[in-house]
Amino acid sequence: MTYRFTDEEQKQTIWPKRVQILIDEYLKAGRLVNPNIRMDYQFETEDNLEKLFDDRARAKPETLKIMVTGIYRIKTLDNEEFYYYAATKSCKNALNNPERPFSYERYGYHRRPIVTLQWNETREISEPKVTSYEQGWELPWNKAEVRKLLDSSSIPCKYFYVGAAGMNANEPVEDHHYDIKNKDDFIEESFEDLMSLGRYGLSGPDRSVYLLQAAKEQEIEKRKAEATKRIRAQTSLQQ
Repeated sequence: MTYRFTDEEQKQTIWPKRVQILIDEYLKAGRLVNPNIRMDYQFETEDNLEKLFDDRARAKPETLKIMVTGIYRIKTLDNEEFYYYAATKSCKNALNNPERPFSYERYGYHRRPIVTLQWNETREISEPKVTSYEQGWELPWNKAEVRKLLDSSSIPCKYFYVGAAGMNANEPVEDHHYDIKNKDDFIEESFEDLMSLGRYGLSGPDRSVYLLQAAKEQEIEKRKAEATKRIRAQTSLQQ
């Protein structure tokens, strides 16, 4: 049986930001169906573990460290850019002993619930059910905020990815995405140029976007040569 928090308990409980977003999303989704419906988020084990970590980190906030282990830059079908990241948090507790670190892979992204009323034949009433999910983006792309996040990492992040949003809520990024090897390229260059860097395989540890123009020109010349070859072959067959 799932415990259901009262409104007063919810106010007194300090949940991690990403968990509070989920709590609010479920409440909102239920009330969109019926203002009187209260749809409660079902807490996962990782939610409680992160809450426990955050509670102990608040006792020694000066010891809190966040290590960003990977970051994704995403463009949606609506042509909007967002980012999400993986991170590990560490700290010491009130006894000044190292607390068990907490890691999460998708800060900045969640599955947004879609609630509909479903008929319950046994009870002969319509009940709210989560029937599907959609992508929930929390962090619009912002160069300054991304640089601030990466600069605050206790160990420099080495993994930067760029790609189109996935096709469903379980996949925030398409399988076919690219690894960008330079942090400044990742932050400063346009999404389109980064995708081109990945497609041409040109991204390197140093700034690489300047290589794009030559690569594009080579591709144009290659296509022209292939087209000329096809035309000549067709002409030869006609003679």
